Amino acid sequence: MVNLICGQNEVEIINSLAERLKNYATVKQETEITLKKQKLPVYSFSFGESKEDQPCLIFVGGVHGLELIGSQLVVSYLTSLSNMLEWDQVFRMQLMKMKLIFYPCANPGGLVNNTRSNPSGIDIMRNAPLDGKNIPFYHLHSGQRYSKYLPWYRGKKKKEMEPESQALCRFIRREAFTSPVSLIVDIHSGFGVRDRIWFPYAYSKKVYPRLAEMVKFTELLQKSFPQNIYKIEPQCLNYRTHGDLWDFLFLEHVDKFDKGNIFLPLCLELGSWSWIRKNPLQIFSNKGPFHPVVPHRHKRILRRHLYFFDFLMRLVISHKNWLSISDSDRKELESKGQVRWYQRYNK
Repeated sequence: MVNLICGQNEVEIINSLAERLKNYATVKQETEITLKKQKLPVYSFSFGESKEDQPCLIFVGGVHGLELIGSQLVVSYLTSLSNMLEWDQVFRMQLMKMKLIFYPCANPGGLVNNTRSNPSGIDIMRNAPLDGKNIPFYHLHSGQRYSKYLPWYRGKKKKEMEPESQALCRFIRREAFTSPVSLIVDIHSGFGVRDRIWFPYAYSKKVYPRLAEMVKFTELLQKSFPQNIYKIEPQCLNYRTHGDLWDFLFLEHVDKFDKGNIFLPLCLELGSWSWIRKNPLQIFSNKGPFHPVVPHRHKRILRRHLYFFDFLMRLVISHKNWLSISDSDRKELESKGQVRWYQRYNK
């Protein structure tokens, strides 16, 4: 029986997928991490058109090794779609109109070690050279430089980013920056009772420049699936952080492309506190509050987001139908977004 909470197993599954899918997808080794005597490759899997003018959808998992379920969710969806590719003509037609890319484990060393950080003790989602605004020094969860023996360690100031961080940034620049529309979903767990979709910023209370697009995204999801389970909001409404890679990449994209291309990074934060409420003893397990330990709950997590992932594919393919926003509509949408997310927060 497969151990559902073993990071080593997950790394081996990804390695076997890299071999099995090489005839169906473009499989690239983005970097390789050394853990003691073990070599841990970081793979990406790309389906569909490779042209730069194609919109793209990217799923990222395993940024924090302790949050195994994020990597498992990406791998599960990757496996399902690759199996469907053998017979599903509709899916094949969809791939003619987009790039679909998977980056299932950004931090394999953390996955094997069962740690949030990479093998060097650095949290790669606090590792970008970007300081948060007005964050109290005692908010260690926002990122700290005191010690690698404490969680959320950012690394030394002015030192280059970790290999895992650099590899993820290179990958995103190559695959997403040149696309007219790119939607990225980075999957995490460990916060809240409810599943959330976070968008930038994490480092600041500033209003997100793509606010109109996120209001439109929210309205389309609500109209299409009124029963959806997600709470959509800027991450800063909950807490702010230093060194967020997605803020760093978004600001870089804005600087390079201005408003020419649309780059929308999202974080799917699985509401793991509900798992603890139903199974309090799991807080003492090796995955603590970050993983649905009970088997039936684990299976439910792997299937409950499939409609949302399919919705994202349709959004990306049909981007011209919802992202062509006139100036007057943009002002109206931004006003809605201010009221929905920022008005009370910025008082």
